[in-house]
Amino acid sequence: QAQYGFLVHFSLARLFDDEKKFEQAFQSLKIANQQVAQHRGYDAAGYKQLLDSLKQITVATPCTLEAITPVPIFIVGMPRSGSTLIEQILAGHPQICSTNELPFIENIARSLDQQGGLAGTIAGLGSDEQSTLRDTYYAQVAPHLETGKAFFTDKWPDNFWFVALIFALIAEAKIINIIRDPLDNAMGQFRQYFAKGNAFSFSLPGILDYWSNYLQIMNHWDQVFPGKILHVSYEQLATSPQQEMKRVYEYCGLGFAAESLDITQGQRNIMTPSGSQLRSGINAHSIGSGEHYHNSIQRYRPELERLTLQAKRLIKP
Repeated sequence: QAQYGFLVHFSLARLFDDEKKFEQAFQSLKIANQQVAQHRGYDAAGYKQLLDSLKQITVATPCTLEAITPVPIFIVGMPRSGSTLIEQILAGHPQICSTNELPFIENIARSLDQQGGLAGTIAGLGSDEQSTLRDTYYAQVAPHLETGKAFFTDKWPDNFWFVALIFALIAEAKIINIIRDPLDNAMGQFRQYFAKGNAFSFSLPGILDYWSNYLQIMNHWDQVFPGKILHVSYEQLATSPQQEMKRVYEYCGLGFAAESLDITQGQRNIMTPSGSQLRSGINAHSIGSGEHYHNSIQRYRPELERLTLQAKRLIKP
């Protein structure tokens, strides 16, 4: 049983948080996360290497294939940033089919990486390979689709690494990057036990390092694919959903569907940690929640402020 002791500390942190005893909550979180991190190390050097190699892609690999339907809408970003919220809204649009979290693009990327480095392999893709990979992707997605819809959502936050691959296979793909305030997001991750993946989330330095990678690569993709990625502010989505979703639907080439804003209707099963938070509809409850921990995170302030400035630059008005 001792190996699950960290769960007790995550639960204690939640209780302290509910009682507004934030410094005690933070101490419990520190113990919980340290215990998990001993078994789930974050490979910072590996991600730095991935970042550096993807930055070598400075020219888009042309997609030689004819347009295909339905068109995927990829939802990317940091975990706990609002990807489930935007997916739930999009799922309410009559032209969009919602799917589960789909690891298929990442799986394709991993197989390409093993063939001699991801960046070089993407750059060298010919028509036949593009066609084969796209067919593989659509065959895997097919069981999740409904007939008669023009678009489907593909929510896998980590796909922000694979933007060049996505556009090389599906030129008309839509990519929505949802960005949340770095402090709120960092604490949201630190308070969440992820049963798999997200090894960076078990320490604040790990979270901030991964944030920095994420902003750098998104900034890079913006230069390689100007105007092709839509950056959405979680805060604007939560406080002005109608205004923000008009932008999103316009980017997708769809008309605005007011009914999609009521995410309590026809609620699908949400398998992510956000499920319970979304049953009450779109709300701004969690905005500013990271500030509760201001005494405990002083040493991370300068880096958080730097990341916040960079994140704001990505979100163009």
